[in-house]
Amino acid sequence: MSLVEFRLFGEVEAVFRGAGLSLGHARQRCVLALLLVEVNRVVPVPALLDGVWGENLPDTARVTLRSYLSRLRAALAPAGVTITRAGAGYRLTAPARTVDLHAFRTLVAAARSAEDPLPLLEQALALWRGDEPFAGLTAPGLDGLRALLVQERRCVELDRVDLLLDRGRHNELLPELVTAAAAAPLDERRAGQLMLAQYRLGRQADALTHYAGLRTSLAEELGVDPSPRLRELYQRILIAAPELTPAARTAPAQLPAPPRLFTGRATELARLSGVLARGNAATVSAVGGMGGVGKTALVLHWAHANLAAFPDGQLHVDLHGFDPAAPPMAPAIALRGFLDALGVPATAVPVDEHAQAALYRSLVAGRRLLIVLDNARDSEQVLPLLPGSSMCTVVITSRHRLDGLLATHGVHPLPMDVLTEPDAKDLLVRFLGADRVAAEPQAVADLLDRCARLPLALGIVAARAATHPGFPLSALAEELREGGTRLDTLDSGELTANLRAVFATTYRALSPDAVTLAGLLALAPGPDLGLPAAAVLADVAESSARALLRELAALHLVQEQTPGRYRMHDLVRLYAAEHAGAADDALRRLLTHYQDLVEHFASPALLPEVGNLVAATTFAADQGWLSRLPALAGRVPRMLDAFGHYDAALDLARFILDIGDPDLAAEASFCLGLTHWRLGHTAQAITHYERALGHAKAAGDRLAEAEALNGLGLAHWRLSDFEQARAEHEEALTIGRDLDDAYTQGYAHLGAGYVSHWVEDYARALDHHWAACEIARAAGGIGSLEWQALNGVGLALVRLGRAEDGRQRLAESLDLSRAAGDPYTTVSNLFCLGFALQALGELTAAAEHHRRSLALASEIGEQLHQARTHHCLGTIHDQLGEHDRAASHHARARVFAEQLGLPADETSTRWAVEPPD
Repeated sequence: MSLVEFRLFGEVEAVFRGAGLSLGHARQRCVLALLLVEVNRVVPVPALLDGVWGENLPDTARVTLRSYLSRLRAALAPAGVTITRAGAGYRLTAPARTVDLHAFRTLVAAARSAEDPLPLLEQALALWRGDEPFAGLTAPGLDGLRALLVQERRCVELDRVDLLLDRGRHNELLPELVTAAAAAPLDERRAGQLMLAQYRLGRQADALTHYAGLRTSLAEELGVDPSPRLRELYQRILIAAPELTPAARTAPAQLPAPPRLFTGRATELARLSGVLARGNAATVSAVGGMGGVGKTALVLHWAHANLAAFPDGQLHVDLHGFDPAAPPMAPAIALRGFLDALGVPATAVPVDEHAQAALYRSLVAGRRLLIVLDNARDSEQVLPLLPGSSMCTVVITSRHRLDGLLATHGVHPLPMDVLTEPDAKDLLVRFLGADRVAAEPQAVADLLDRCARLPLALGIVAARAATHPGFPLSALAEELREGGTRLDTLDSGELTANLRAVFATTYRALSPDAVTLAGLLALAPGPDLGLPAAAVLADVAESSARALLRELAALHLVQEQTPGRYRMHDLVRLYAAEHAGAADDALRRLLTHYQDLVEHFASPALLPEVGNLVAATTFAADQGWLSRLPALAGRVPRMLDAFGHYDAALDLARFILDIGDPDLAAEASFCLGLTHWRLGHTAQAITHYERALGHAKAAGDRLAEAEALNGLGLAHWRLSDFEQARAEHEEALTIGRDLDDAYTQGYAHLGAGYVSHWVEDYARALDHHWAACEIARAAGGIGSLEWQALNGVGLALVRLGRAEDGRQRLAESLDLSRAAGDPYTTVSNLFCLGFALQALGELTAAAEHHRRSLALASEIGEQLHQARTHHCLGTIHDQLGEHDRAASHHARARVFAEQLGLPADETSTRWAVEPPD
């Protein structure tokens, strides 16, 4: 916003930061005025000379003009305004809006095309100070312009009065009109305005007398008669024509009472108010959500809190779009109700619906109205009820998403979900009182859960509790325990407060295929469903499934929580399950689909399907449908672990153990050990690895035995029990050679390399890690073995004084681990690269690698590398002289070491770095 203001209406002034600037004597201010009239345009020197002096141009005029311009530059410089020479003239550069003349003309031009020009015209007139521009200045270039601007102001004043008269504000205008007519006794337009105001105020005789006096004055002074327009007004006043009386502008107040126990919804209320505050042409909001979520309550609460924003009234209609007792209302009926509320007599209502809509739009144009279209069925029902006026605010509620309106009318969507847990609890408090709610916290938690925080369901339960103050809340929660009867309990006995009735009205808007899919979705195990799974479930093409899911989502029966994944609200699921047909074949297809996907698990993107597999397999176990578990047990938990999804890996491995299949026990126990090892839970890892070893020996499975030995070796290595660890890896290596199994040999070499490294036998560590790398490459890849082995090779080379060679091997490993999406080895590579760079003396680059390693290790919960990385960062900051930062990192390294059960000096001695010579 500019801090300078130029005033040409009244005396010529320049105000900067609230204080006037010294502009010099009258002729110098004339020069400034001429430049401001053409602000940002070049004013030729001859035009300036002629404008200031006219025919009385002195010989020294050009020299004097340059002097005036120099002084004006100095006066305006503090305000950042420049006067520059441009070609044959001068240009004053400033925002045009800072000059009142240009601001006036801009506002007037905007009013000509505005739907409601009155506010703009009043802003324009408010810029005028005094009766004329350039007051006190006499100059040939300003005199003609002064008369032109006075005429422009007069036209704007007359337009303003016409608008006010159209709005029936003749009473407040009368004193102003009497004064204006006296000042311009021959002005016919002002005379007509005064006559109309007098007539409307019951002063017909005064209006006729004023006309007679004007007619005489025109004849005597100009020799003319009044204009045809004024003569017509006189005739209409003479016969008291009814059209001269303005129609009553009714201010409707149709809003129902606000909800008494409204709770929460701060975000939604703020969004509604935000749309209102913008005040642009797009002032339509569509509040959408499932039945019973509280859309109407939200809108009514907000509307009553903002009544002052709608001085011209509020229109409201319940369109019965999803009413259990009435069909959707025809738009023509809603329009007729609005016309009645706006004061249109029944005899004046057009028969044609399009004409009714046009009349409605005309009546609301230019008025600050709130229009609430509640419970809309679809976009077609709403379209005829939308005003054309940008001054109106429209709020629509619907269970339908109204995508058509969003696409064509720029409607602001406001989706509503269930209440947050605190707000849901507060709703119960408002119904039942704080003491009763506080007395049974577990029962309250159960009620919130079993009502799924849906406001209507909570209201039904709360109303039942309120009418039976002696009932314990735990008894009501118990009634809701069983899913099969929960909807029976959520019935108040009235259609408007009956959850089944609410859902049934939504269902009536569905196609038969969408109803079928909804029932299958309700029966499908798991918290959500992807598009491919939905297509398998419904036995249709994905394109058809997508269309049906969109239909369900448009009515808020499912929510697309992330792109391509759909979930169903718990209570909707119960209702949909009641209307589902036979589903065994569909559920068998779904189980097979999950097994096919997860058996070839290769991306974290498939993680949601693993959770669904667990749910589907549990369901299948109950049905006696289990199949293909060995392949799943052998691959999936390990893949989850490799991608850092430890909770999912633990859940699936425990589930497989719970199945009780002895052939799978060793594999599942090993997976539990591996995941606990990743999480730094070394003691638990050893327990599960030992169980895996026992299961493998009992089953005579030597490969599983070797795998468990390798796991134990890694765990004992972490506990610094190096001899035990070495013996376990060597035993595993012997089994691998006996069976000619590359996987077992590779990971035995890898583990033995770690042990050798930690006992500072770096040459042997290098041999073991190269052997593991070569085995992986010869086999065409064995899981993450190649890049883990390269990591060990690189680190051993650094320890052997070949830091640059080590850095290159570590960079190769990092590229491979990142490409595979292996976060664990990526963490290690980033850390080891930082260590190598420290050894090379590149401290800034080393610190950056350590920080990246630390961030990823924190993200996946890898505490060992966090301990080591904090120590190395501490060492770097010490070398840089930043001792406070160094101490902070060293302290955090000790904390992690203690949590892992490592020796106190583990990180400080193991990862000491000698700087290069």
